[in-house]
Amino acid sequence: MIDYTTLKHQADGTPTWDAFLGIILKVSVERQNWQSSELIQRTLEEANLPQSMLQMRYPQKSHDLVMRNRVSFALSDLAISGLLDRPKRGLYLPTSRGQELIRNTNKKKVTKRKIDRSKKIKI
Repeated sequence: MIDYTTLKHQADGTPTWDAFLGIILKVSVERQNWQSSELIQRTLEEANLPQSMLQMRYPQKSHDLVMRNRVSFALSDLAISGLLDRPKRGLYLPTSRGQELIRNTNKKKVTKRKIDRSKKIKI
């Protein structure tokens, strides 16, 4: 588990969506494939967020859980970047590029910029 206070965060102290990129990659290699809900849950466990953050909801009509939503954004970006494979809806698999990136990078240092660069460079 990590100390969530060391992650990139917003003014209110909650982690930003891109703070979860490295955590998702690290967790994704624990199994060969993941249902999205399981991967989101495992990522949140690894981030070790306080219960109050886990229960935060958006005030709009949907009332979605904020942290689950942010992890979902990060999951999508990793799939678009080719660091996770999404062979069908709701199923994620770590790719060799994603595994290589997490092996060679501190999970807290996986940033949106590094993900974008990995699209251009074969790892």
